[in-house]
Amino acid sequence: MLSCFKTNIRRVSTSLVVAAIQLGAAGFLSSQAHAEVPIWVIEDADSTIYVTGTVHMLPEGTDWRGDKLTAALDEASELWLEIPMQGSMADMQAAAAPLMMKYALSPDMPLSSRLTEEDQQLLAASLERADMSEQARASLNYMKPWVVLQAVGMAPLTEAGYDAEQGIDIQLVRLATEQGDTVHGFETLDEQIQFFAGIPDEEQLSALKDLLHVPEEETDRMIALAGSAFTDWAEGNTTGMKTLFTAWAEDEDSALSPLPYDRMVSQRNADWAEQIKDMLDGQGVHLIAVGGGHLVGPDSVFDQLETQGISASRF
Repeated sequence: MLSCFKTNIRRVSTSLVVAAIQLGAAGFLSSQAHAEVPIWVIEDADSTIYVTGTVHMLPEGTDWRGDKLTAALDEASELWLEIPMQGSMADMQAAAAPLMMKYALSPDMPLSSRLTEEDQQLLAASLERADMSEQARASLNYMKPWVVLQAVGMAPLTEAGYDAEQGIDIQLVRLATEQGDTVHGFETLDEQIQFFAGIPDEEQLSALKDLLHVPEEETDRMIALAGSAFTDWAEGNTTGMKTLFTAWAEDEDSALSPLPYDRMVSQRNADWAEQIKDMLDGQGVHLIAVGGGHLVGPDSVFDQLETQGISASRF
């Protein structure tokens, strides 16, 4: 999910780098016909756990399945994602609908009453980039700023042909389901939505206004920068991704304030590592597929596992 909660243009721009990675702005995988995303394996006497990083949006027709990932999926009987996803975005939206009713609506304070005329013009132009229907645009007026912020942040990707329906994670769900595998989530959908809904309202609004005022060329530049890091990732090189997430961890002003690295990454990684330990204490073959940023950089899932004496090796 896109996270650009910044209070000035420089911060928003930096957020776009991380967001682009998380959302797969580099569907640059399409130019890597034989690319192999990084895969790790954790093993003991009766358990095998494969781990890979996902891209949540890709252009249709992108070739992302390498031989190793295919083999890992075929061998595994259980698929673990950040949340227990459905096999289509329509199903995901249906599952999220009650939560959006709870956390996203703002019927008594329409967004138009809180934005300047200039802000509203910039918002309309941004949503037009995403080819959003007039009805959908109208409905956003009665949503909380965090929802509109995500729509604005994803607009450049949607315009370029990136589609969540083509994301690696949702495609893995379809493949796993066809094989009769069980699909799990480290977190619930409610928990993920609350990462955004829990932000103070005025900070949500401030971040949206800042994002609206980021020049289009700056947005494109930052997404391209993130794209180069993901191009390396698609070829099995984790250096670019690690550099970006290390910078986020070391500089509070360069990341997703007021969702700091500790809350968005470190704490979640620690929780996931505990669940992986429990998984390893059991038996069977599992495939874990989570955002690549959780697997590299300070306090990565693998770092958290190392503190418990559990090591992963490249597969």
